[in-house]
Amino acid sequence: MMFTAEYWSLQIGKHPRRAASILLAVTLLVFQGVLAGAFVFDDVPLIVENPVVTSAGHWRQIFFGSIWSFRGAADLSHFYRPLQLFAYRLLYWLVGPNPAPFHLLELGIYAGTVCIVFGVGRALLRHDLAAFAGALLWALHPLHVETVAWISGLGDASAALLVMVSFWLFLRAERASDRRLAHHARAAGVYFAALLFKELALSFPLLILAYGFFLGGEERWRSRVWRWSPYALATAGYAALRIAALGRFSTAPQPLKLSLSTVGAAVGMFGQHAKLFVWPVHLSTARDFVLSASLRSPWPWPALLALLAAIAFRKRQPVLGFSVAWW
Repeated sequence: MMFTAEYWSLQIGKHPRRAASILLAVTLLVFQGVLAGAFVFDDVPLIVENPVVTSAGHWRQIFFGSIWSFRGAADLSHFYRPLQLFAYRLLYWLVGPNPAPFHLLELGIYAGTVCIVFGVGRALLRHDLAAFAGALLWALHPLHVETVAWISGLGDASAALLVMVSFWLFLRAERASDRRLAHHARAAGVYFAALLFKELALSFPLLILAYGFFLGGEERWRSRVWRWSPYALATAGYAALRIAALGRFSTAPQPLKLSLSTVGAAVGMFGQHAKLFVWPVHLSTARDFVLSASLRSPWPWPALLALLAAIAFRKRQPVLGFSVAWW
């Protein structure tokens, strides 16, 4: 009895805070070595040599310029991450050029994300042991080491935390008895903050669309439009702010145009990520990507088949299908 999955799931369900504390402790123990790390790679120009971070003022440049705008017009980029710069500026003002507090902040954000992943897993899977195992995998997966150990990964870590919090609030709003618009507005506000840390948070609307497709039941899409409108407003507000700050939304001449090579690159990178997820070896600070070689690899095709199977069997296994689609 004591060694069955159901027994441990029941114990975790009775003591969710204790389980979250274990996840927190494991994460901090495994990654405590990052606190001895230095400023490396982009950390040096982005923080130590960045007048926007080290000098008083420059507030307008934080919120109305790219993250590399301090280098001048010759090095303008489309990376609009004002909250990442603001966090660096605030922490530098408090502790100066000491990397340990920067690492501590990033580790704390990551550890908090692990706990939120556990909460989201409990809400989605309705199986507390599976939620605990999923959060533990999130905490210890080698693909996340760079984000935790590299100070310049603060945008990734913070955006991930806020997207997870936003989705957790979204689930609560969807499952509330009244489904009030205000509940979704709160989640959309957190999503908006995630966008100001990193552009990849723009995937969040796709996540809630996938939720509606797999787990939305028989409710008509038209009835969801008004309830989910705060997320569209947050996206539009971010787009307007980004254009005001950078003068454009994207550096691509036709950002919405999909070419055959773009689709091929997406498939190839999907396969590459699948490989690293299943077999995370030979990791480095940079990845080489060759389109032809990636498409000849066996990895994209089982990953695509898994996605197609999730769609085909969504009515039989909606939670599993949604999980695969999210991944």
